[in-house]
Amino acid sequence: AIDGGDGTDTVRLGGSADALDLSAGQNDIFSNIEVFDLEASAGGNTLTLDDAAVAALNSGGELTVKGDADDTVVLKGNWSYTAAGEFELNGSKVMLDGGATVIMENPAGTIDLNGAWVRNADGTFTLGALSLSLPAASVVRVTPSDGLSPIPI
Repeated sequence: AIDGGDGTDTVRLGGSADALDLSAGQNDIFSNIEVFDLEASAGGNTLTLDDAAVAALNSGGELTVKGDADDTVVLKGNWSYTAAGEFELNGSKVMLDGGATVIMENPAGTIDLNGAWVRNADGTFTLGALSLSLPAASVVRVTPSDGLSPIPI
């Protein structure tokens, strides 16, 4: 096991097209980790998380993920995107730093998108450099200031 101890500790995925799945109780490797850096290498890396994984990574239940356009973060469960720019589920929070793509694995749930998200022709959503992909069975509830109604996917 890798214990980051006190302070802010970062795990960097250094390979190309690495995939790290910490969901479904698979996080018996890391503790006291606050940041995952996916952009540290050439080639797209993938990090898969659920709320239990984020809560187990550190006592604060918050994780920052650094990524760029070819990296992917998969969030399993009914995550909400908050006005503070975080994805939140059951008190766990994931903040993204960079342009990583977020894939919500949430076939029966609802995603709350707060802010000026743009729905693209390919069915993805973007907010600045952040891209969001959702499975076809998801329901998206958008709460922008202009009062648009839910957008089915």
